[in-house]
Amino acid sequence: MNKLVFQIIFILIPVLGFSQASNDECDFATHLGDIFEYCSELGEFSNVGATQSPEPIPFCWFNDASNDVWFSFTPTAPGVFAQLFGAVNGSPGNVNNPSMAIYSGPCSNLIELGCGSVGVGTDIVELTTTDLIIGEVYYIRVDARDNNMGDFHLCLESFIPTPSPQSDCPDAVVLCDKTGFIIENLDSVGNNPNEMTGPCIDNSGANGAENASVWYTWTCDVSGTLEFTLSPNNPNSSEEDLDFIVYELPGGLTDCANRIALRCMLSGETGNQSAALNEPCFGDTGLMAGDTDLTELPGCQPGDNNFLAPLDMVSGVSYGILINNFSQSGFGFSIDFGGTGTFLGPEVDFEIDAIEAFECDKSVTFTDQSNSLTDQITEWNWTFGVGADMTTADTPGPHNITYESFGNKIISLTVTTDKGCTVTKILEQFIEPCCQDTSTLSLTGFGNPILCEGQLGSLQVQGISGSPSYQYAINDNDDFQPNPLFTNLDAGSYELFVIDIKGCEATTIVEIEEPEILDIEIITQDTTIDLGFSVDIESILTPPNANVTITWDPSEGLDCSDCLNPTSFPPGTTTYTVTIQDANGCIARDNITITTEIFRPVYGPTIFTPDADGDNDIFTLGFGPQTRSFNSLRIYDRWGNLVYEGTGLPVNDFSVGWNGRFKGVLVDPAVFAWIAEVEFIDNVILHVTGSVTVAR
Repeated sequence: MNKLVFQIIFILIPVLGFSQASNDECDFATHLGDIFEYCSELGEFSNVGATQSPEPIPFCWFNDASNDVWFSFTPTAPGVFAQLFGAVNGSPGNVNNPSMAIYSGPCSNLIELGCGSVGVGTDIVELTTTDLIIGEVYYIRVDARDNNMGDFHLCLESFIPTPSPQSDCPDAVVLCDKTGFIIENLDSVGNNPNEMTGPCIDNSGANGAENASVWYTWTCDVSGTLEFTLSPNNPNSSEEDLDFIVYELPGGLTDCANRIALRCMLSGETGNQSAALNEPCFGDTGLMAGDTDLTELPGCQPGDNNFLAPLDMVSGVSYGILINNFSQSGFGFSIDFGGTGTFLGPEVDFEIDAIEAFECDKSVTFTDQSNSLTDQITEWNWTFGVGADMTTADTPGPHNITYESFGNKIISLTVTTDKGCTVTKILEQFIEPCCQDTSTLSLTGFGNPILCEGQLGSLQVQGISGSPSYQYAINDNDDFQPNPLFTNLDAGSYELFVIDIKGCEATTIVEIEEPEILDIEIITQDTTIDLGFSVDIESILTPPNANVTITWDPSEGLDCSDCLNPTSFPPGTTTYTVTIQDANGCIARDNITITTEIFRPVYGPTIFTPDADGDNDIFTLGFGPQTRSFNSLRIYDRWGNLVYEGTGLPVNDFSVGWNGRFKGVLVDPAVFAWIAEVEFIDNVILHVTGSVTVAR
């Protein structure tokens, strides 16, 4: 690559709100890389905080798409099988009723290739897209019905497509090699739903009929063993039951009438049996080395494991397989082949030559070298990869192709014979850069600063001039991506790169600065006071002139809940937390604990003289600052007669109380009992008792 010196423009822009999804728009799609077999972590992604994109709503979606997020990927085969999982197994926080669409780019001119949406109450979307250009960037758009937001995860797998599945033996798809493949849905039984025959089939009962089936046939080329694994596409179902029967077709690929069952797998659930005992008979199934069973009957018998012994294939003999989804879930399967035997089919091959050099803007020649010893090749389907001036072709060639861009080009050729055999070969060719010294490529760098301590920053780059489209990288990482936004970055210096399709590159250094520290410190130490007394709380704000909102929690007992230095009259032992928040949403906190000693004094005189001399004429009680209210005071004579009752008395008002009279007449000197109800500031209500002597 030519690393040239270019004009560098540095711009500082405000950071997006942290609640907004970083992949909210197509231009900032999260890049998943080259797809072979990919599955994100459970609940790894989210559409929380996303807003509605300007692109038209996909044709199969609901009408209120408003929280969509975007992903990008590059396929490594012409087909990609995508699965979107929402609220699987009732996971809390996961999105309900998700939907998905797949597009070819660029973002400024998207073309919808596929669409999947689920009905209310279902949370898995499957979507198969074929005829893809290997290595091209494609986009996935995810949202959910009824403005649902939450977590989800994605699984993608590249594969070489086979012809559309058929559910009747005479129409079976012919397999010509052991390349694995994926079937998205399995929901048809064809015109004949009763083709299941074999030693595990009871045609007089319910297990003789197909539920959702597909047929494949092949002819053995080199004798040897056949192994395979069938895997349900619904990994979140613990009871996905795939069945199969392998047949010999004595008269050739279309001799369905005389088929002979060689392996018969029907194991599944046994009624009234625990889930643990049924578990070995669900999920993956197939022919496995080391297994000796030729048949597993319906139900789940002791020793069943959902696998049978490998098949010894004989050269020139034709075979077929009927695969049936007994669960009728609608989900399909993937199949991977093993063993030493091979399938008869054409040999696909091609040669790559450079007229001048394997370099962009130079011609590269592709020449078909395929052959078929059994039946004639009738179709050729080429894909030449990203940047080719002719992306596909349907003739044997030779084809002269010029690539406008450098990089790894993945070329595929699929040939089809007159018997329906399809075989694909994929090759990779690196096209060298062709950057010129006259390139005008430059780079704009956008730094989104870290606003709050403990948060992460982001960087954004944009190629200018040069030869778009652009790819971007950070810190000399060769893993370039189409997304110009790099997120979740610590403070520090970063080198940003942009590369155009000719291999020209520009770079700059961008600094993500540490945020100004926002802090609140309560300098008053944790302390202990008597109940009813106060403490002045003093705090220090950093920086001192910061424009912040202040909130104390709880506010009870404080003379202000939005000031820096409140006075606390705690109603009991209390931990106060002060929170400050600035205009950027940055938050800092501190706390203090004020422990209260429980002391509730009540003072009652033991003698009083109601003789109207202005001294000690009223009997009442005295209280400390711990008292909230003096609810009642009752006084009784020695015989238990109530001689006085006062309610709602003022606290520490000694002019209000018993004046020593009963029914308007002064009582005779004697000892009287009293009982008072008092409520304190810590919400405790006590009944206090005592006695007083009336003297003259």
